[in-house]
Amino acid sequence: MPAPGRLYIVVREDAKTLFRAKTNEQLDAFVDDLQQRTLGTPAVAECGTEWQQAHDQLLALDTDGPLASCLLGGRPLYQGPERQVILVRPDMVPHIASQLSEINADDMQGTPLGTLLPTLTDLYSRAAEQQAAVIFTT
Repeated sequence: MPAPGRLYIVVREDAKTLFRAKTNEQLDAFVDDLQQRTLGTPAVAECGTEWQQAHDQLLALDTDGPLASCLLGGRPLYQGPERQVILVRPDMVPHIASQLSEINADDMQGTPLGTLLPTLTDLYSRAAEQQAAVIFTT
């Protein structure tokens, strides 16, 4: 079973710190700090362990468009044995938010994407309002 996934809104000041991380250890420290500061806030969304299935469903809906970047399709920053970190640029976030809001939730009931859709839609909408990036991490 995969590790639980999380999405984080990365505001401009945090993005500066993120891009200064040159080693995996620095990136781990950034994610750990971000997790501590945002736990329990609207800036983080728990994705559970079915994020891969949800990603596959998003791909089935939109192979080449914005939805393909929602979870695992962004820019990989780190792929390690215990953690992966994937960045969605701030210019992509509003497009993803818009596409997520157009998915008919009734069509997705009982699926991993159906379970996760309200969470994804909310987080990406918040990130778009803040003109922020998003990272997915395990």
